[in-house]
Amino acid sequence: MGSTMHTLREIAEDPQASPADILEKALFQATVLRQKPIQQWLRRERDGYAADEPVPDYRRAEESTLLAWRPGAGWIQAPVDEIKIAGLTAAELRTDVLDLVRKRERIISDGGVRQELEGALHERLQAETNLDTRLALAVPARSYVRILDTLRLAVRVWSDRLIEAGIEGHGSAFTSEEKKLAQPIGDQLEEILAEATALQAELPPPTAPGFMARLFGRT
Repeated sequence: MGSTMHTLREIAEDPQASPADILEKALFQATVLRQKPIQQWLRRERDGYAADEPVPDYRRAEESTLLAWRPGAGWIQAPVDEIKIAGLTAAELRTDVLDLVRKRERIISDGGVRQELEGALHERLQAETNLDTRLALAVPARSYVRILDTLRLAVRVWSDRLIEAGIEGHGSAFTSEEKKLAQPIGDQLEEILAEATALQAELPPPTAPGFMARLFGRT
């Protein structure tokens, strides 16, 4: 029987493994190891990010497209200067991982999600674009898939670092020495996420032709 961290590492290496299962197993081990930064990150991924919480870079959909509602025609790509609104159309994806897992196949099949805008951001974009109509963002499927891939890869990177430090565990137990050795790695969350993000960027994106055509056909 393999060690606890080797087992987790093998699961996180498998692109077919459920990201929700990987998350729960990693959260349990991070709790046992008392790695608070890792615990907090995994809990936010599990529960979703509150409106007043910053999201990690991999949850910002910089590739979103601004849409405008035109009566009689439906949704169209907003006729605006993209440079003028740069930085305002990056959708912050706060959805919890469990919900993303449930909706993943539909999102990929549809090619993405139309995210309605409201509040201060909606008003600011209307002012910046001089468009007095409903606005939304077309968020491509790859933005959502990136979240699940990055989570899986981050758990793999975290497991690798623990194993390299001699922290393996057996069952649900770690020695006192292993717990002590694990503490510095728990403080490497930003580095772990950066490495996972770079690894995810090398993966092929999901293919879903016709996203914009299907999207504009909806009300």
